[in-house]
Amino acid sequence: MKYRVKLSDYDIDYQLFAVRTQVVDVKFAYLLNKSSFFSFRRLERDIYAIINKKNVYFSTFEHIDKTLKRKMFLIQNKANHKQLNRDSEDLFSQETDTFSIIPRSVFLIPELKKFDFFLKLVGVWPTKEVQQLKFFLKNMDTVESEITVNLKNLKSIGNLVF
Repeated sequence: MKYRVKLSDYDIDYQLFAVRTQVVDVKFAYLLNKSSFFSFRRLERDIYAIINKKNVYFSTFEHIDKTLKRKMFLIQNKANHKQLNRDSEDLFSQETDTFSIIPRSVFLIPELKKFDFFLKLVGVWPTKEVQQLKFFLKNMDTVESEITVNLKNLKSIGNLVF
């Protein structure tokens, strides 16, 4: 017998920010760690999603504040995976089919394709602290834009449950 768990059964008690930047994941985590807000460490196991029957991994960093019992995650939204592509002129081509490998971009949250990373704040975060964090992000030279994500509007919110 199968038991289906609905996402509404989960208590979603986190805040999510989407960030657009051209900086790669490790360098972005390093730049964030230069501030007093962050102390990210790479997780041993990245988040993954099954796309086209293949596991696609999204780099994930974690900051734990044990004294205040809260966590922060930096999650990559865009990953590249390779897909075989059949190169033939048409269905009845007499030449032998050839295959090429083309890189394909996939997204953890497809509704937010324009954003490269997410900051997931888990636990109790005072409004003043969140405002300071957002101010810091907006003033970073490497950050092009930053928004607060309304979790109720996300169709693929299940990808952030880990």
